Amino acid sequence: MVFHFSTTLLIVVLFFGATEGKAEDADTDLHSAYDQKQARTAAEEYQVIFSGNSALSEEQLRSSAVTELEEFKKDGFKKSSIDDAAFQMELLYRRNGFAFATVTYTFPDESGNKKALFTIDEGPAVTVGNLELTGNQAISRETLLRLFPNGGSDVTGRPYLKAEWSSFANTIRELYLGQGFLDAQVQGPSFTMSEDRSSVAVAIHIL
Repeated sequence: MVFHFSTTLLIVVLFFGATEGKAEDADTDLHSAYDQKQARTAAEEYQVIFSGNSALSEEQLRSSAVTELEEFKKDGFKKSSIDDAAFQMELLYRRNGFAFATVTYTFPDESGNKKALFTIDEGPAVTVGNLELTGNQAISRETLLRLFPNGGSDVTGRPYLKAEWSSFANTIRELYLGQGFLDAQVQGPSFTMSEDRSSVAVAIHIL
């Protein structure tokens, strides 16, 4: 009798243990399926749409702001994140010579759907039309131009990037100081846009 009772008890314990394990597995599977469903729902509800871009592709614009767009989704669609995304897209345009490009957005759309519409006004692509570099008596123009990012003998026709020219002027100043011209001054750069805003004349004067 004792043997039969112990065997029965062991079978009951094993049965309930196995049942409990299956219940835990089922519960885990249920939570996993729920999380996946929630992720799919969020992705379906949140869309990014571009309008007005022709020089840069949708893929390029998305890539420039991939971190900000992810934060926008994770943070529950905070305005600060989508502001940052639009700013990063404008920076991409600047780096490609579109000095007047603007990126605005609406979110949600007029129907209240979670659609972020980025509207781009690219403006003209601006290139460097002319460089007036004066006052460089001690150091040749060719030597100075080699200091320009990806420098060469001619900078005309390049995309206009204002930050590059400011860096160029600072590098010229450092070169003069390094060669013992302690009183050397660099004025500029100054910029003059063409009437159609498609080219810019740059002036740098060395004293």
